[in-house]
Amino acid sequence: MRRLTTKKFLNGHLMHYTVDGHGPWLVLIHSLATDMTVWTSHAKQLAKRFRVLRYDIRGHGKSGNYAPMNADSYTVDLLAGDLLAIMDALHIGSAHIVGISLGGMISQSFALKYPQRLNSLTLVSTTGSVHDLQQWDDRIAAAEAQDMEGLVDGFLTTWFTPDFRKRHPEPMSRISRLIKSTDKLGFIRACRAIRSMDLAPRPGKVKVPALFIAGKDDPQRHAIEEHSFGLTGADKVEFISLPNAAQWAPLEQADAFQYCLNNFLQSALVRKAY
Repeated sequence: MRRLTTKKFLNGHLMHYTVDGHGPWLVLIHSLATDMTVWTSHAKQLAKRFRVLRYDIRGHGKSGNYAPMNADSYTVDLLAGDLLAIMDALHIGSAHIVGISLGGMISQSFALKYPQRLNSLTLVSTTGSVHDLQQWDDRIAAAEAQDMEGLVDGFLTTWFTPDFRKRHPEPMSRISRLIKSTDKLGFIRACRAIRSMDLAPRPGKVKVPALFIAGKDDPQRHAIEEHSFGLTGADKVEFISLPNAAQWAPLEQADAFQYCLNNFLQSALVRKAY
């Protein structure tokens, strides 16, 4: 399997990305407070049929943390512009895009701003607007008052079911390290971008097949399902709730997630062919 890993100065700052495999382009975008390595196992499977692009979101992993002079300009739309810059650099005309959490928000912004660059849209454990502003104010304040290590337990409790946390110490340790190593300022800026976003579905704007996946034990599952109903005009919209999983269903229910994603992508490829 061919791999390309590089850093390039794009959209005003350094972007770190990896490409695996051959075939139609597929983009995997990670969550807040992690990096592209969270997709490694799924990327390995997907690279058998796709050319898979993974990258570190601005302020995460090995990507730079440049922010515009105007703090209000650090938005989810700006982060979507980073994806556009990478796709342009790699001469990617259009791609299937999969995003979880913050990655799903970036995916939605990209779909609304650059619909001609999209072949299908998979949104995992994500919505398009924030209903509890205080939650994000509290998260930002907590990050400002301490280091990232102090946020680990809160994230793990939200992202994973108690049973999974108890039975799988190795992935918990790996995710914990990713949270701790996240650049604090990059994290805070991303939180502010999420707090201010408004990606309410715009009828008729997204016209490609769309898949929403949520863990059945995710407290936001109903909000995610409701959000999926608003994506009218899409070629096809599916909502799947995976049992025994919270927000990080791709890790808690990796096989089931991969099966659902494979089926959806295969269907999207067939629809595009016709």
